[in-house]
Amino acid sequence: MNHVIDKQTDKRSYGLFGIEKSEITLTLVEMGPDKFGMSFEAQWSGLVSGHTAAGPFEVHGDQDKIVHQNPTIRVEISNWSLDAAHKRLSAHCRIHVDLSSYGLGTVLVYDKTLAGTFGAMNAQQMMAALAQAMESA
Repeated sequence: MNHVIDKQTDKRSYGLFGIEKSEITLTLVEMGPDKFGMSFEAQWSGLVSGHTAAGPFEVHGDQDKIVHQNPTIRVEISNWSLDAAHKRLSAHCRIHVDLSSYGLGTVLVYDKTLAGTFGAMNAQQMMAALAQAMESA
């Protein structure tokens, strides 16, 4: 099971009179020792409505890539900061969607920083720590 480091939701309205709406949630997770990822859940409404979720996908550092075609969705991860000594991770994420076919151009639908601590104990480590605490009590 993945340890959740942080979870952020960005709700946006755009287009003529703000009738196009999106709600995107990204979750930054620790997938294993020195292995991190992001999962997402997105829903949108307006001229077109829908919902999708996937992940986690492994992430390791700054990235800028096209993750979907038609519409083109570009994910930009920047300011990746991994502090192993203090077990802290942060990253800024922006998601751009090309909605030119709807007359909206490229729209920024997500712009948040995810940050938190990692290094959660697995069940075996937790039991060992609990046993040690009980012995010293």
